[in-house]
Amino acid sequence: MKRIVILEKLKRSIVQQDGNVSVLVAFVLVVLMGMTAIVVDGGMLYAVKMHMQKTANATVLSGAQELTATEQSVRSVADHVLHDHGESASLVKLSTAMKDRTTVVLKKDVGVHLAKVIGIDKMPVSVKATAKIEAMGAAMGAAPIGIDESKVLVYGQEYRLKVDNDEAVNGNFGIIALGEHAAGGASTYETNLEYGFKGMLSVGDIVETKTGNVAGDTRKAVQARLDRSPYADGDTSHRDDSRILLVPVYKACPQNADSIEDCKNYHEDGQLKKIAITGFAYFYLTAPMDYNSKEIIGKFIERTGTGFVKPGAVNRGAYAIKLTE
Repeated sequence: MKRIVILEKLKRSIVQQDGNVSVLVAFVLVVLMGMTAIVVDGGMLYAVKMHMQKTANATVLSGAQELTATEQSVRSVADHVLHDHGESASLVKLSTAMKDRTTVVLKKDVGVHLAKVIGIDKMPVSVKATAKIEAMGAAMGAAPIGIDESKVLVYGQEYRLKVDNDEAVNGNFGIIALGEHAAGGASTYETNLEYGFKGMLSVGDIVETKTGNVAGDTRKAVQARLDRSPYADGDTSHRDDSRILLVPVYKACPQNADSIEDCKNYHEDGQLKKIAITGFAYFYLTAPMDYNSKEIIGKFIERTGTGFVKPGAVNRGAYAIKLTE
């Protein structure tokens, strides 16, 4: 009799333990599924966010190129980039402050898979990017001609920049010697004017001016640039137009200057020997030089280009772009 009672108690104990184990197993499975959902769905959400962030960055960087044009131009470029990246429907906000910055906000709900086990069907993903334009402070491809920083520029107005036969004169326009100690004289000047200086120029750089008769070389380089341009006269919207010259802006320096600090408060009314780079401008060639001409004809324009922002650069209409967030 006692044996029967013991067996019944043992049986009830086993049944109770089986129930506890079942509950424990179910709990562990839910936890494991949740962790798996975090890993799998989380990885997928991360990849989506990275794609959206890259798209947002590309959108504002491209749109910022038009911040010197019109808001409609910024919007058009942004819409094109979003479409190409498959994120047009994700656009929540596109704000523009002309000649300053543009911001885009993207957001969308992304469907998840394993997270449905814990009652989640979708997760929101949002990103933001801002690109700002500032005065260009460093760049490659500059022409070996410069404009004095004291010159007040009227964008779109025709200028006739005199090519002096034998000296660079302070107060207006000067010929710069770029890389000519490493190569031979006039041919280097003509090449640099036709294709742009291959080296980097930066605010604060001290460079020498060029003397000698350069009118003929200037005429040939200007004509070559005009001949290479496939665009209609006066159309300044094309970034690859060979008519557009990147022109250094300069400050006069004494002949013994080693840094821009040596050029402060310096004024020279005669021939310049050295100058300090203080910024950049863009000059659009509007006409060829006549055979007997000593003037380059064109207009200064505002636009963004390939370069770098640097503190202290003067603003003469040439802008570089940078991401700020």
